[in-house]
Amino acid sequence: MFWFFLIILILGDVTAEPEGGRLELLEKQVAYQQTWLQELQNTINLQQDLITKLTTKLQEKTKDEKILINETIKLLTTIEHQGNRISDLENIIKQNVDRQDTMKTSNHESNIKTTDNNLQHVEIPTSRHDMVKRNLSSSGVYTTTDESVAFEAIIAEGKVIHLPADRNIVFDAVNFNMGNGYNKMNGVFTAPARGIYLFSTSVTIKTPSASLHVDIEKNGVEIAGAVAHSVGPVDTHNQGSVTIVVLLEIGDKISVRTERHGPVSVYGDKLTSFSGLIVLPL
Repeated sequence: MFWFFLIILILGDVTAEPEGGRLELLEKQVAYQQTWLQELQNTINLQQDLITKLTTKLQEKTKDEKILINETIKLLTTIEHQGNRISDLENIIKQNVDRQDTMKTSNHESNIKTTDNNLQHVEIPTSRHDMVKRNLSSSGVYTTTDESVAFEAIIAEGKVIHLPADRNIVFDAVNFNMGNGYNKMNGVFTAPARGIYLFSTSVTIKTPSASLHVDIEKNGVEIAGAVAHSVGPVDTHNQGSVTIVVLLEIGDKISVRTERHGPVSVYGDKLTSFSGLIVLPL
């Protein structure tokens, strides 16, 4: 609209001016029109650049969308394949579990049959008398079986011994020693058979106002401990004891050992003892 009024004004001025003035005005008009044309061209160029950029972005976006669609399709295909593989694996696992259950049932039934057959040939004692009778020799003397392992040892009656620290206690009076596992010379029991064993020891302290800590050791390693503590200046015959169950292999060694302490004495006369037996041969 601005340019329209400007042209009208210029044309009006041209009609009013003489010939020389009209030419000058026409030249100005042309100059204005050329300027306006250049501005329009610049505007068009800018718009074309903008259109080109928008077109490029649209094309890139379309390309990215196509790539995204393709990747999505590939991912869905992979998920479908994995789902199929999972189903196959579940079927295989189920077949293996069913096969294991079948084998376990078969083995169990076979073991039952074997046990039944073995039991038919086993003589089961019906009384304690029968059990004792089976261990009697032809001469009527009680004998031990190959798996019988048991012992009991004490410090001799009426004896008082002074215990140094970090030493095995030697229980020198042996009441019985089935299997010959206990050595009264060094106080060490050596397992003659593999199995579950039970061991027990008791110590009675004589020294007033003192403490005695002893350990049951397996192959030189503490596995149980007992403490006897005497209170006051008068001997009170306080006793400490401990019992333990342990698995032993053939040749394993069990002993009772003193820990570090001051001068301590213990009573004999069956008040200090060490015993053990095999509970379950293996």
